[in-house]
Amino acid sequence: MLPEPPLTIQPLGDGDAEALLDFYRSLSEAVARDFLPVGVVAPDTVSEHLALVRDGVCLSLGLFDSSGRILGHGFIQGLDTPRPMLGIGLHDDVIGQGYGRQIMERLIAESDSRGVPALMLNVVKTNTRAERLYASLGFVRTGQATFRIRNDSWAMERRRPRA
Repeated sequence: MLPEPPLTIQPLGDGDAEALLDFYRSLSEAVARDFLPVGVVAPDTVSEHLALVRDGVCLSLGLFDSSGRILGHGFIQGLDTPRPMLGIGLHDDVIGQGYGRQIMERLIAESDSRGVPALMLNVVKTNTRAERLYASLGFVRTGQATFRIRNDSWAMERRRPRA
């Protein structure tokens, strides 16, 4: 049996709406519990996200397999604000394979190249694996945050290194 071709990380655009919607609908309950940034997953919310990408105020990357299926999504929202928010989610099939780090590194590099002074993110306190990844990429806890219930998450921030 031939090995699967490697997955690729690509910017998302309007043509990826259906694949992105399918990605969110395919997430396990456990993944969705820790990562569901679009609220109710519906065509309108995905279209709104991709419109922000088109307008340049959001950066959005997909992790694609060879069939065009999205298995991961990373984004930075609010590039036009003082506190852009980063988010990332992976399908169960690819968790623990290094793709989360690769997506994060791409997002951080793009943010740094645009001169964004800091990135914010929230991580559910029980998602220690993700918190360790974020810390290894320079994010530090700045306080508590609320995702599903009061103070169930850590707020984290990464400041762009000085040149």
